[in-house]
Amino acid sequence: MLIINIVFGINSMRKTCQEIEVNLAYRWFLGLSIDEKIPNFSTWSQNYIRRYKDSTIFQEIFMEILEQAVDYGFVDFTTVFGDSTHQKANANKRKSVKKEVEILKKKYEDDLLVEINEDRERIGKEAFDSMVYTEYVQDEEYDRYLCPNDKILMYTTTTRNGYRQYKSDPKDCKDCPLRNKCTKSKNMTKVIERHLWEEYREYADEIRHTMEWKEIYPQRKETIERVFADCKENNGLRFTRLKGL
Repeated sequence: MLIINIVFGINSMRKTCQEIEVNLAYRWFLGLSIDEKIPNFSTWSQNYIRRYKDSTIFQEIFMEILEQAVDYGFVDFTTVFGDSTHQKANANKRKSVKKEVEILKKKYEDDLLVEINEDRERIGKEAFDSMVYTEYVQDEEYDRYLCPNDKILMYTTTTRNGYRQYKSDPKDCKDCPLRNKCTKSKNMTKVIERHLWEEYREYADEIRHTMEWKEIYPQRKETIERVFADCKENNGLRFTRLKGL
């Protein structure tokens, strides 16, 4: 029943049972006579969940097919388009992690701050401090950071989550005039975290400003996205596991 459900793209256990009820070819495939009763979809659903809840069989089948497709040259890696639909989002408001991370300052933030303060002064409000965004300079050669007061934050350790931690000397922070704008840590220590793979994100960010990227990116909405939209809206293919016209 599961094979019928997947191969023919029925995408509904209830509908699959209804189709098997009246389709002699399906009954023959399942070894059911015309008089035999089809299992109830809810029974099938519960059995499916209990049987495959902790199983990796579907992932293994998928990977085996994908590896064979690569081996036979069916997969072209020249250009790769990614879809964020299945990327896990941190949407749980009750579950969060507080951490201080590196902040990259953009020029427009200074211009925006000027206009914000002009707007606040016009109605008699106090202006915001220009140090709202604190800049830290990375020294890649010596693997360290420099704070706005030109003090050094040295590398100390790498966390289990893959973040390299850089910490300031409490003696430098104790009497620093910028301390309240950098950290409110009770131990007077500023901590910066940088992921081990951060350089790859920076590299990808650099690519976004190349002429090649500017030529390729618009093609996505004109080709891939348009095809997906037409298939879903015009051809009823919101759910499909079939390849071909």
